[in-house]
Amino acid sequence: MEWTKKAQEILEKIKGYRNDTDGWKLAKKTNEVSVWEKVSPHWTGMLYRVEGEVNADPELVFSFVDPSPSGPRSKWDKAIKELQTVEKVDSNVSIIRTITHSAFGGLISARDFTDLVVNEKTNEYLATNAEGVQHSECLPQTEFVRGRNYPCAIICYRVPGESNKTKVVSYIQTDLGGMLPKSLVENALPSNQVDFFSALRKALQDGGQWNGGPVNGSS
Repeated sequence: MEWTKKAQEILEKIKGYRNDTDGWKLAKKTNEVSVWEKVSPHWTGMLYRVEGEVNADPELVFSFVDPSPSGPRSKWDKAIKELQTVEKVDSNVSIIRTITHSAFGGLISARDFTDLVVNEKTNEYLATNAEGVQHSECLPQTEFVRGRNYPCAIICYRVPGESNKTKVVSYIQTDLGGMLPKSLVENALPSNQVDFFSALRKALQDGGQWNGGPVNGSS
């Protein structure tokens, strides 16, 4: 597969999500974050949009959410056990394998995902975008259930006039594979995304890189 071409296709899909304002339903809201959902245009499950603001510099926030094996993501993201680089295509495009912990007391066993990850930086935002792919050097293994991510992204928007604030918008749509009931997954994902934001906030605070104030959910 031509990975560079596939990377551009992922960016176009995420751009479509960013421009899509119709049909979103509020699934969960806290003081920190809002989670919206709609039927996905790319698979039979749901597409989630998660929004919140964090009091930290966009470049810093991006470094925390970037799924690079050499970055801090696997240290603070409770869902991730390990990140591995399968292939580095160029400075912004890589094939990344993600191994997750089991969840809900073992009800959801450990998963692994193989994604084409595309990072981009503009004057408006920094983003890490991804979609599940197949790769000859990362075949399914018996000790993990192979899941699949449909087009997803974490976008760190710059807030005009506030250099130490970041609006974070993520899109997620994950097929966990296995025999899990669809209702279980759809009920769990909004809460998992709220937990993700809380863990990100705590990681920034623990690192002394939080600028104080509340994390406000946006709509």
